[in-house]
Amino acid sequence: MNDIQRQIFNAQWMNDPYPMYAILRQEMPVCRVRDTHFHFVSRYDDIAAVLKDPSTFSSRSPGFIRLCDNGELELRTAPDDERAGRILGVEDPPVHTEQRRKLSLVFNRRVKRIEAEIDAYCQKLARELPRDEPFDFMGRCARDVPSWAICTLLGIPMDMQGQLVRWAHDAITLMLGTVNDAGFLRSGMAALELQQYLTGFYASVARDKPDNMSGDLAAMVEAGELEPETALGMLFQLVVGGADTTASWIGSTLLLLLRDREAMRLLQDENTRLALLEETLRLETPSQGNYRVVTTATELAGTRLPAGAALVLLWGSANRDQTVFSQPDAIRVDREAKPHLGFGRGIHACLGANLARTECRAVFTALADLVPKMRPMGDLAAPDWTPSLFSRQLETLAVCIDTR
Repeated sequence: MNDIQRQIFNAQWMNDPYPMYAILRQEMPVCRVRDTHFHFVSRYDDIAAVLKDPSTFSSRSPGFIRLCDNGELELRTAPDDERAGRILGVEDPPVHTEQRRKLSLVFNRRVKRIEAEIDAYCQKLARELPRDEPFDFMGRCARDVPSWAICTLLGIPMDMQGQLVRWAHDAITLMLGTVNDAGFLRSGMAALELQQYLTGFYASVARDKPDNMSGDLAAMVEAGELEPETALGMLFQLVVGGADTTASWIGSTLLLLLRDREAMRLLQDENTRLALLEETLRLETPSQGNYRVVTTATELAGTRLPAGAALVLLWGSANRDQTVFSQPDAIRVDREAKPHLGFGRGIHACLGANLARTECRAVFTALADLVPKMRPMGDLAAPDWTPSLFSRQLETLAVCIDTR
């Protein structure tokens, strides 16, 4: 094991993985992770090649990596238990193709219906944020809006909103890599509790057929277009992804703006606002990595990969690849380079991308005049990141809106 492999998942990596990503791209673009069968893929073009070939690189989950208290890596296999729901994101063609098409049509139609509600909710939230006293932006805004939208979309009672935030945050940390034994146990319990809640929730939905996205899923099951396990898995995926990853994007966007006052001007200009938000997603991608499994022995970037090898596609590294993005660590709204991979690409591109963009746009449109008045209450050079291998979310972000 060489020096680069030893540095993977050290303390510096957790707080700021980007210098190590640059080393990996330059020296070991396909890097075996310590003594495991996992390999990191760090270059944009190599990741794009993997995404174009789902027959060789399957989305079937190989499990996940966790870091133990003793510093050792442990591989955990994905549970083969469909009571947890069948996740569309880890299905392969041809099963994935038709189900994805049907679900996309239903999902995007439902998102369109609640766009005005999301805008109104964000405007109300902006009016009610504290003035001249510190508050946690992550709790009051970044996590609140996506969880409210998911509850609205699915018909989950609003008194469950706070609990969903906690479950989703822990569950996605489990899937994207916990960094200590206590975190692993807590996250595993949260995923189980969320699964149990959604199983009961779906039973009531299947009975009552409400006029919302959950009801649409139940209707598709009744019509024979979906298996019940797929509908339950879709609910799990929407809650975890919809409530947590968008919160990460919103929080990281404010952090980047507080660090770069010039970028605030871009936020206030309607002509550059959307491009700015795409840049913040590129720079601080919420899910830094995603898994694939090699189905047939192949070669990638000069590295031989046996059948069964697991890949971690490092979205966060690809999105800062200097061969693709000029000034990769800077906010540039005039880019003409290839699109970022913040939502993945190809047949498994994020189903919820449209909802996430709607929410982030609504939040920062509502806050456009307030962000320049926000003063950070902590050290912007040492933000409070969630301890995780591949989940990039701020735990807290204390700010004060100065009006005096």
